[in-house]
Amino acid sequence: ARGGRTGRGPLHLARFPDVCDVLLAGDSDAGLEVRDKRGCTPLLAQAERGAFDCCELLIEDHDADVRAVNAVEARGVLHLALLAQRPSGRLTRPPPGADDRHDAAVRSLVCCAVMHGAAPNAVDHNGDTPLHIAARRGATASLRSLLRSGGCPHALNHARQSALSLAVQADAADCVSGLLAVGADPSARAVHGVTPLHQ
Repeated sequence: ARGGRTGRGPLHLARFPDVCDVLLAGDSDAGLEVRDKRGCTPLLAQAERGAFDCCELLIEDHDADVRAVNAVEARGVLHLALLAQRPSGRLTRPPPGADDRHDAAVRSLVCCAVMHGAAPNAVDHNGDTPLHIAARRGATASLRSLLRSGGCPHALNHARQSALSLAVQADAADCVSGLLAVGADPSARAVHGVTPLHQ
């Protein structure tokens, strides 16, 4: 049965890959493409909350649609995985190395999703590509994976900001370096005429 207020089904809520497997093997109405009230499929819901091992299982073993986007922000699995909160951003203190493990899991999911057809240049309601989000978050390993997979370093969002501009704003030196190495333009102007060099 699907949840009342959220419309989420069992597969949206499962926390472990083995539970996802059992749900999809049985006769439940778990459904890979069932959407909740925000328009999230189970894959998108799992990415949003950082359950990356469940995401990889849904993609690799059950062919979840990696091009699906939610109804609210038009964000897909790449956007949502990159936006998932790092352990250090939560109220409880994470164990040592938790952020590094999180970042490695995001990078692994990015690679998996792109390999199965996720579009590295898909745009959300702000015009942000996954590369914009990786740059803003300082997610260097994911940014490099996206660039290797065809992510465009020249794409501008609706505010005419490039990934380079967002990486500069975030003080993400490794992301800035990676973007410059593939030809990102430091003189590209945003809406208000500001370039990454002004920041």
